[in-house]
Amino acid sequence: MQFSSVQPITVSASKRLPYNGDTQKSGEGNNIDQYGLNLAVEGEEDGLLYNMAASYLNNIADSDGVNDALTGATALKDYVGGISLYGSLSLNGVSASVGYVKATDSFQTGELAFNGQGAQPVTWNTEISYTMDILGKETTFAATYQGTDEALALSLPETRLGGAVTVGIYDQTSLTLEYLADEDYSIAEGGTGKDGHTTTAKLAVEF
Repeated sequence: MQFSSVQPITVSASKRLPYNGDTQKSGEGNNIDQYGLNLAVEGEEDGLLYNMAASYLNNIADSDGVNDALTGATALKDYVGGISLYGSLSLNGVSASVGYVKATDSFQTGELAFNGQGAQPVTWNTEISYTMDILGKETTFAATYQGTDEALALSLPETRLGGAVTVGIYDQTSLTLEYLADEDYSIAEGGTGKDGHTTTAKLAVEF
């Protein structure tokens, strides 16, 4: 009798204890009143690795990227929460992942704006990759499709297509060639309406 290779499913839940962030509610002083929650499930079955996670932050303005984009406002009328969903699968060198982040409400126009109104930013991304040996070198081909909504103030494009190739040229050393094609928001929404193209090469060494 042969049994399939099944690893235990791991479920983890965590919370970020209340903390004092860089932004606060207007008129309420400098309080320890921000927090986050996270729930994750991961496991393996017959070589298939999977990972799913969901998170909540009661003040997304205190996250990287959003905080820097606030129009000089560290005192907010009210906190705007944020949710994040993530999932990934990996099998026989093929990996796929999806991610989604959304503010649960709109900011005030004077805090973070989009098209003349308070912004409610949304971002999402999908990625697929395949790893194989070519001439004895571990090589990974990856492609991504990403998008945003009401995220112009965060200096993010409306859509992005990208591809990359990473080759392990030596032990602990890899070379990556990447191409990205961005589409900005339309002129009517405050963007340029133009496309952008970026090609980069990166040499990485791990210690």
